[in-house]
Amino acid sequence: MGERATTKNISRPTISQIVDLLEKKKLLMRSQRATDRQIVRLALTEEGNDLLDTVFKETREWMSARMSKLSADELENIGKAMEALRKILE
Repeated sequence: MGERATTKNISRPTISQIVDLLEKKKLLMRSQRATDRQIVRLALTEEGNDLLDTVFKETREWMSARMSKLSADELENIGKAMEALRKILE
């Protein structure tokens, strides 16, 4: 979890609290190796996967409805801007 905290720029206690909450809501499973308890594996439960699928589906539908109102030139400009953002965020 420390690795996730670092890559997401979140403190370790905060990521632990988030994982605890997701586990309590049965959206995530946490397991540790018997030989090395510092290694924690995280996996989405079936309920977690279903929720994620629903959120992504609703987001895609929302974006599609809004972007359908844009011209081809506007969509191309958005694509270029997103590529520039991707480059600076890598």
